[in-house]
Amino acid sequence: MFEPQESATGELDFSVVPTAADEVLRHLHPLLAGEFSHKAYLLANSVTISMHSLVQDENRLPGLNKPRILLEASGEVLLGSENSLDARKAFKVMREPLETFLTQSLQVQSSDDREIVTKSWAGGRLQVTHITRERLLSRVLHYLGEFDRGLDELIGWFEVFREFLQDETNVLSVEERVRNKRGIWSYATDRIYPHMMRFGEIKQDYPTLFQKYSGDTIRKVLEQDREERLSRLDVPVPKVRIKPAVKPPPRTQEETSKIPFRCFSDPEEPDEKQHYEATLESIDIISPNTSHLIFSFVIIPGSPLLTYGFSVECRLKSEYSLFPTSTIHVVGTAPKTAREFKNFTSDKCNPSIELNFPAPDLVEWHFRRKPWHMLTGTRLPQRFNLSLDIQHESDFSVDVTVTVVRRPFLIPINDYQPHYTPFPPIIMEIPKEDDSAATEFKAPEVVALPCL
Repeated sequence: MFEPQESATGELDFSVVPTAADEVLRHLHPLLAGEFSHKAYLLANSVTISMHSLVQDENRLPGLNKPRILLEASGEVLLGSENSLDARKAFKVMREPLETFLTQSLQVQSSDDREIVTKSWAGGRLQVTHITRERLLSRVLHYLGEFDRGLDELIGWFEVFREFLQDETNVLSVEERVRNKRGIWSYATDRIYPHMMRFGEIKQDYPTLFQKYSGDTIRKVLEQDREERLSRLDVPVPKVRIKPAVKPPPRTQEETSKIPFRCFSDPEEPDEKQHYEATLESIDIISPNTSHLIFSFVIIPGSPLLTYGFSVECRLKSEYSLFPTSTIHVVGTAPKTAREFKNFTSDKCNPSIELNFPAPDLVEWHFRRKPWHMLTGTRLPQRFNLSLDIQHESDFSVDVTVTVVRRPFLIPINDYQPHYTPFPPIIMEIPKEDDSAATEFKAPEVVALPCL
């Protein structure tokens, strides 16, 4: 199991690198424009992204190519290690002559020449600092040493990842990430990322030093460095194991709403005089993305003399924000006419039927008795079925409402009595035949730090 190792100085402290750079540049930025470890820090950023991608759930991110990401991470670790080693060599070459130069330049010549006034821009404001020559020299030499130590820490950081990737007893998995809070993925971010951000702050404080280094320039330099090094280096094949996430069992309709589903029953105890009931009886998949729904209804409205008719309304609603309701389409309904309705009921009735689509997500059936129907005693149906064919790519719900219309003694004043679904049934998304055809995962682009 991965366990981060501390340095001889105690807890690994990467903050010394940006802190040292800031302190040195605060007084000597006209003299120093070296690259130092900027490329290594950019590569460290890429490693942190890869480590987090490798412990994500591929069931939630289909197409996540973990073997490829792992190999890319191994390459980034190799390049980062090489860059940090070169940065340390370059720094050691220039450190001794720089210290000699500074010591000679800051020697006290007379008692009147002990204090130095420095001017620098920080946060867009001019700062004037008074400091003695001895203190200035001491601080600069101290932070040059800290910079050196920080580069050693950075080299050690890449070494931790190299050893982890080459240890076949290590495992990268979602479960391990959840169980082990101090895993390699946390180590990647917690140890390095906050200090990379410090370089951006340094650039803001010393804008003239970095004027020629645009984001495009940084990316070009990094890419050229990558190509040159990989032309002579072999990326080691990682030995760490990738444990695939356990695929959850396929969902069933019972997990959303069990069928048959009683939409409503009003009142709960059937009444011989008045009773209203709607039930989603069945769901059939008639094509890869189309569901066939059959509803059954019991509508006993009371006195037939006072009942003019009733309406059945079905309103559809997507259950996922990624698939708005506008992506759900009604592609079929039945019945459409009074003649077809005879196949959907065993009652002896002959009402007029009107089918409307007031909105793309709304279907309405209107059953009415014309005045002569009421005079001749023509009945409204009491038990019947209705069907819908719905094209959808996500779970959706169906609100069913039955509205009874009364006209006491044929007076043209309508009295509406709605009965609706308190908890709409959920129709499950139709599973895709092949989930492996998802878009191939693309590794996140390295975020270039605004500093060279």
